[in-house]
Amino acid sequence: MLYPPKKLRLYLLPSCLFVFYFFIGFILPYMHDDWAWGSQIGLDRLATSFVNYNGRWAGNLLVLAITRSVLLRAFVYAISFTSIAVFGARLAGGGQGAFALFALLLLAIPRGQAASVVAWTSGFANYAASMALVTPLLCYIWQLLSPKKDAPQSDNFPRCAIAALGIFAASLFIEHVTLMLLGLLLLCLARHLMLHKKPALPLLLLLAAVIGAAVLMFTNGAYSVEAITDPNHYQKVALNSPGTMLGAAARQYMQSVAPLLLLSNTPLALLLGCGAGMVALMKSRRAKKRARFAFLACAFVLFAGAAYALFRDELPTPGNDKRSLSAVTFAFFIALAGVLLLCGSLRKRGAFLLAAGLGMTAPLLLASPIGHRNFFAIHIVWIVLATFLYCYIGQQIRARISLRHAELLLRWARSAAIFGIAFAASCYIFVYGSLALAARRQIDRVHSEIAAGASVVQLEQLPFNEWAWNAYPANDLFAERFKLFYKIPENIEIRY
Repeated sequence: MLYPPKKLRLYLLPSCLFVFYFFIGFILPYMHDDWAWGSQIGLDRLATSFVNYNGRWAGNLLVLAITRSVLLRAFVYAISFTSIAVFGARLAGGGQGAFALFALLLLAIPRGQAASVVAWTSGFANYAASMALVTPLLCYIWQLLSPKKDAPQSDNFPRCAIAALGIFAASLFIEHVTLMLLGLLLLCLARHLMLHKKPALPLLLLLAAVIGAAVLMFTNGAYSVEAITDPNHYQKVALNSPGTMLGAAARQYMQSVAPLLLLSNTPLALLLGCGAGMVALMKSRRAKKRARFAFLACAFVLFAGAAYALFRDELPTPGNDKRSLSAVTFAFFIALAGVLLLCGSLRKRGAFLLAAGLGMTAPLLLASPIGHRNFFAIHIVWIVLATFLYCYIGQQIRARISLRHAELLLRWARSAAIFGIAFAASCYIFVYGSLALAARRQIDRVHSEIAAGASVVQLEQLPFNEWAWNAYPANDLFAERFKLFYKIPENIEIRY
């Protein structure tokens, strides 16, 4: 069988991913809050410096730009998702196979995330664009924690300055990502102080940049105590909930966090559980008695969690309620942490990734409302972790069987991942192509009816609307924004 040259193979899959997301970003219709951001309403928000709206300066400025140019949006989509995949695979410590697995899991996100992070431009501008900066920054922070002996030192300051600018921007997208970066840098700095008895200047510079961004974000009036504890305010924090904050966090975990933390993403939960379970079984063979028991117990919980994610829709109600789901999720992550911390070769990077993922999860225990889009960044970290585990499994396969058979097995695995990517991409193109075509035809019909003298136009529900974030106006407020965005006269009545 003939294969492309090695250099071509290195860039072929990322290039295909870039082209795919460029196409998706080019064809998608604007929807929901995009109509406000892309009209005078967005400019009015900018004129007031987003006072009492939110402190997401980077996300707000980005969505103002990409709701005014489809071509710009297509480029930003392509760059962002390709950056997430490239640096995510690098953070996992893998090569082409790691990139293929990461890209497959990136395409296999739950429908709720696809609707609110891929299809919805405003959701993308905050939840996906932020991770396009966070993944390379996590790579940089990891390099600071694990420097190579032969790494050049001459370019440290320029790289650190660029990273500081990047982390400042990354901290102005989403609140729980900002808090994660702040907490992670504090932990990394504390670890460095314990090991080396002196602070790391690059980490201090990054921490100062995050603190500056956090001050800029959270001094916005939308985050005042009066605002976030107001029951009528959109963004609420359980500071004055009945009972203790711990009780409020436990209720939030059971009702909102556990269902979306991992097990809602069946492919990811299946691969992460099976990967960590296989690592535990490998390690149990040479472990001492107590460690062997711990590894086997963790493997059982992880395989059971993966099976639960796969079959939970088939379970009767007592086994499929939120209490059972929250218990399974909690046990799954305890077992996952146990495997990572018991394996010396996995401990450092595994703890780093767990801290990043759980650091983004912790603020969601007190915040509401939350939905699929809030967990996109967290799932990206879990995808990195799953890819890291399979890279480790691949290394063990190479060490335990003949090189020829190992390469053949891993080549089959890469081919399966690439086939999965092609299938998932085809599904995306069919779903969002159908949605975009129907939306364009509907807008053309509306304008033609108005030109013919109609005073009332009827909007129809678009195909695959469940894969979009309210692609047609759901109430009078959004009907007005729809008219403003598409320059429909105010006297025209929109029915939906």
